[in-house]
Amino acid sequence: MSAQSTQRLLIVDDTKLLRNLMAEGLRQRFPDIEVIEADGIREGYRRAQEYRPGLAILDVCMPDGNGLELSRWIRDELPGIVVCICTLHDDPEFRQAAAESGAAYFIAKQHGFWLDAERLVASVFGGASGCGQEQRVEIEATTSQ
Repeated sequence: MSAQSTQRLLIVDDTKLLRNLMAEGLRQRFPDIEVIEADGIREGYRRAQEYRPGLAILDVCMPDGNGLELSRWIRDELPGIVVCICTLHDDPEFRQAAAESGAAYFIAKQHGFWLDAERLVASVFGGASGCGQEQRVEIEATTSQ
C-alpha cells in the first residue's frame, strides 16, 4: 500500500442481492474507494478490525445479530469509523436507537435509497474520484441526546 491510506467502505447486510447491488453501484460511482462486503455481524466485526474502513453502512436485523450492536462496538473500539445505519425500519425508535449506538447517519431502505448512500459516500470521502466537493449530504444525521 502507498503512503497515502486507501479509502475503504464496509457494507454489512445479510441480503446478498441488496448488498451486492449497493457494493457494485458504489464501486462504479467511486472507483478510488475500496468496497468491502460482509454478510453478517460476525463477518462485519472481522472486516472492520482487519480493514479499518472510513465508513461502515450497517443493516440492523441479521440472522447472527444486530447492526446496532456492531455500531456500538465500532464506536467503542474503532472510533475513527463513521457509521451509517441502513434499514427498512424507518421509525423514530430505530432512529433513536441508531443515534444511541453511535451511528452518525441513518438511511431508510426505500425507493431510491442508493442515492442517499451515494451522497453519504461523497460526503465522507470528499476527495475520492467521483466525489464532488460541492455535493452535500441530504440524508438524516442522527443526534444522540
